[in-house]
Amino acid sequence: MQQATIITSPARSSLRRRTLSRRGLWLAAVGGAAAAAAGGVEAHRIRSVRRSPPAATIELSSDPAGATVEVDGRARGRTPLALRVTPGVHRVSFRDAGAMATDSTVRADAGHAVRSGATLWRSVPTAQPLRPPFPGTIILGTDFLPDGDVVILAQPRAGGSSSLWRRHTDGSMVRLGPVATPGPSAPRPDGRAIAYLAPTTVAAPDATITTALTALWTAQVDGGAATARYTLSPAQPGEQLADLTWSPDGAHVLLVTHRDGAGGALSRLLWIDPRTGAARSIAELPAAIVPGSLSWGPDGASVALLTQTGPLVSLCLADVRTRAFRYLADLGQRDPTALPYPPIAWSPDGQQVVYTAATRDRATGLGGVLVGEQTVDILYTAGAHAGEGRVLDPKPAAAPVWRDGGDILALARQSGGTVALDQLAPSGRRTPAVGRLPVAPASPYAVRWDAAQARALLVQHDDVGLAGWVLSFEMAGR
Repeated sequence: MQQATIITSPARSSLRRRTLSRRGLWLAAVGGAAAAAAGGVEAHRIRSVRRSPPAATIELSSDPAGATVEVDGRARGRTPLALRVTPGVHRVSFRDAGAMATDSTVRADAGHAVRSGATLWRSVPTAQPLRPPFPGTIILGTDFLPDGDVVILAQPRAGGSSSLWRRHTDGSMVRLGPVATPGPSAPRPDGRAIAYLAPTTVAAPDATITTALTALWTAQVDGGAATARYTLSPAQPGEQLADLTWSPDGAHVLLVTHRDGAGGALSRLLWIDPRTGAARSIAELPAAIVPGSLSWGPDGASVALLTQTGPLVSLCLADVRTRAFRYLADLGQRDPTALPYPPIAWSPDGQQVVYTAATRDRATGLGGVLVGEQTVDILYTAGAHAGEGRVLDPKPAAAPVWRDGGDILALARQSGGTVALDQLAPSGRRTPAVGRLPVAPASPYAVRWDAAQARALLVQHDDVGLAGWVLSFEMAGR
């Protein structure tokens, strides 16, 4: 066999080695780049995952349960419900058949759970007539107790002493305190005692003897012995006690005095400690304070009241701690005998107020012809303790209430005489006619709200006293 010999040229061998070497380097570079790219993608993915914050949770409930929940306009289920959402601010709506929609804003933080709930109100409340305890009696005043019962101050139609009554939610009534009191009376918030005004004999400078309401008494609701707590020292002849209310904690009584001066009515607000009889003057006003108009704010120190000078009715705020006094606005109401209940409501956190005040509105007749101006009440908002009011909504409105969910309800008269409930956000966005009243009160009327119990007192004048309805917005199942 012939042996073959392979001879390799050194130059070619060297070139081949260099080529293979370069090819290997190129492949290595490509492979390294690919690996680096893959690693970069993975690193980017990992970094992206790390940068994504954990989800937030909102736990939603309603009273009654079973309401449909919408979050940012999208239906998410029925209460009670727990939802995972992106961190941030979300708009939550609760809806149910026969109920007004309740909207709120919820801020959800990453990795945390936040709770939000709503008490649903009927879109059309039930209405029970407000009646005096006996035939032949009239209602002088009425208000809510903290538990939702109604207290009624009644008097015989022919005049004379008054009596205080507690009206339960089923309509039954029980007397509070003495069979008769000579002047206005008010129950203590715990319902265990009452305070009332009584006369004392006063000798005038000309030696004439008059009987005026100048004494504050308290008694237990079971009619036990009464105790004199304070006697007014008139600042001027003719001054006497005119109205009263307990402080929300039941520790003090706020008294209203009245006298007729040469230029009109004069009033004082006095802060009384019934345990010691100590008195402190809060404010002196050149106007009458409307009986039954004292209304406490949530801080237990701010009190709203109505004053009247001739036919002009004004809304004011007083602070019993600082003795600060604010003249908020004049109302459109022009009535020689003003109704009680200031048209004001506090925000749930107590930092803002919403109220109605008069504004001028151009009135037009048939064919759009301008026939003059009329005074109407619209909604304003202001800081609870300071600041000027600003228009919240320019459309006519009455009797606002600020619900716990953060929305505002106000009454609006519709064509045909019906009264609708409009819903407003604190920003002023208005949703008309989310509900309506089952009664059509005559004008003027006034409303006292009990937002915690979803109830309202609507009153108007009858021939000699007050008449009206107890409205309940409470949903069935509560």
